[in-house]
Amino acid sequence: RTDLLHLSEIIKKHSIQQLMLPVVFLKILAESNLEIGYFSSLREIITAGEQLIITPAIRLFFTQLPACSLYNYYGPS
Repeated sequence: RTDLLHLSEIIKKHSIQQLMLPVVFLKILAESNLEIGYFSSLREIITAGEQLIITPAIRLFFTQLPACSLYNYYGPS
């Protein structure tokens, strides 16, 4: 949970296609300087738990991963 590089290596090694994570971790992921190749298998990222604000880093992250969709599940049930 605290080692972004290790998580990224797992995503790449196992060709993970879907992540569900808190918005704050998406921000950290997008702002990291890790190679985008770590995330090329991703097809869906789901966020929840707090309001999602699309930052320039998040926008760039998804621009570099055109096959990956972002789903925001924030809001009342």
